Amino acid sequence: MKQPLSQRSPQGFAATRRGALFVLALAASGVACAQAPRVCLNGAPLTTTHPLLEQAGTLLLPMRDLCAALAVQVKWFAAERKIELQRGDRLVELWIMTPVAQVNHDPVQLALPPLVKEGVTYLPLRVVGEAFGCAVEWDATPRTVALTSAP
Repeated sequence: MKQPLSQRSPQGFAATRRGALFVLALAASGVACAQAPRVCLNGAPLTTTHPLLEQAGTLLLPMRDLCAALAVQVKWFAAERKIELQRGDRLVELWIMTPVAQVNHDPVQLALPPLVKEGVTYLPLRVVGEAFGCAVEWDATPRTVALTSAP
């Protein structure tokens, strides 16, 4: 039978209280319940070799996975830290940690620039998808981005 709270040791009560506060803090921050975002391309789940990054409301995908899925050719210019993506007559130029891209030589402001994390280059999904003719829609409930390419 459990002892009433008034008869328990103060140390035991404090430890229980700290544990309860920790669980409440995790739940309030969303850490315990957060579901990783998913991406679907034309209705099929897009699998990636590295985890997706979500920062400041922007979803970044590993460059190789995103470009392979969109059938985009990639060139890397190390001296400039520049990424050039091309498919047909569409050209997208991005620079690591630069918040402006060029789409067919027109500047486009990025919510979040491309970045390199643990040796993997990540690109902002919306800008790249839209630049290559995809509709990009976010569904908050299942935390899913639907990319739909033009027929």
